[in-house]
Amino acid sequence: MRTAGPPPNPSHMKSAALFLLVVLTASCSDLTAPLPSIAGTWQYTVTSPRFISHNRTGTIRIVDDDPRTARFDGSYTFHDAAGESRSGLLTGAFITRDSIWFRFIDTRFEVHEAKLLNGSGAGEIFFLTQVYETSGSQLTLHR
Repeated sequence: MRTAGPPPNPSHMKSAALFLLVVLTASCSDLTAPLPSIAGTWQYTVTSPRFISHNRTGTIRIVDDDPRTARFDGSYTFHDAAGESRSGLLTGAFITRDSIWFRFIDTRFEVHEAKLLNGSGAGEIFFLTQVYETSGSQLTLHR
């Protein structure tokens, strides 16, 4: 049974609700803050002492149709170590605010991962086998 006392003050309830909303928003800022702009043309270079087919230079063009999501698409064009030109489509996503992964649509078992910082990135190509396996191929991206 409730004891007699003053009724709850609506302005205090609004203040408490606003405070709770601010605390929840601040604690989830990594989920609600906009992701960095990734759209545009990037210079793409891969070097590998182990896999000659991974030695390549070219460009990737990233299209970010909806910057509210972590996903992006794009295209690539590069020349391999033998001088052959290859091009196609790519798809990818942010892993964290400063890390991305992407893969070429026609290369099902290779994934690129890179950390981004100030218009450039560095990372590696991984193989998708029964486990996520390193290739040792180093990649760089520059705007």
